[in-house]
Amino acid sequence: MSAVKNIHRLLAAACLSALGLGLTGFGPGTSQAAGAPPRSIVQTRPHTTASCSVPGALEGVDVNSSYGTIDWTQVAQTKAFAYARVSDGATFTDTEFLTYYAGIRQVGMKAGAYLFFRPAQDPTQQANLLVRQLLRAGFAAGDLVPMIALEVTDGRSSQQIAAGLQTTVDVVKASLLVTPGIESGPTFLAWQTGSTAFAGNPLWIEYFSNNCPTPPLPWNNWTLWLYTDFGTVPGITMPVDHDRSNGASLPLFAGVRRSFLPLSMR
Repeated sequence: MSAVKNIHRLLAAACLSALGLGLTGFGPGTSQAAGAPPRSIVQTRPHTTASCSVPGALEGVDVNSSYGTIDWTQVAQTKAFAYARVSDGATFTDTEFLTYYAGIRQVGMKAGAYLFFRPAQDPTQQANLLVRQLLRAGFAAGDLVPMIALEVTDGRSSQQIAAGLQTTVDVVKASLLVTPGIESGPTFLAWQTGSTAFAGNPLWIEYFSNNCPTPPLPWNNWTLWLYTDFGTVPGITMPVDHDRSNGASLPLFAGVRRSFLPLSMR
């Protein structure tokens, strides 16, 4: 989900072009949107395409404004769902979120939103931004549950990270009457969230391997699997994250959201 990944993709495309080689899926693309803060990546993994088979699994992608214009009609030919980034922390709002969300829905795919969580920024403000954008997008039953991506420490301790993440989860849950999921790698989650927290939150596991992922405690299983950050799909001009469901069902919001925000949100 990192903007650094997009930079790597563009560099790879440039190198191949200089060598006179082509690569399906590469195109002009765009770099990280202007004004977005830099990201400190906590761990580096190889780019791989998973061979692990999950019976009945549905395929999806996740995107941010770095991808520019996306032809969702083409994407829908091979993908069943997509997550679009709402923001990077509380200070950078993704300019393409509302356009992406509407486009995903329009072609019959399941639409979801994710927040790139910044441990050094106010967790309530981050939750408020996620909630506001989802309300603007018309979040309703049948949409994917929102996700919170935990990929950096921003210099905070594991206790501080867990506390801030819990605040964001609680505010989102109180505001939308939905339990948000958490996206991260298994090792990072084990380091930063402790052994018992967040067991009730759907797990979107980032694990680049040919083997099926093993969830860290406190999870017994994973809901979504981000299995490569270098996949290609018609309709998106740059290599993109590919995701897979754990079986034939997706994490969908089945309830009725509030028509107003709690007092703490106003």
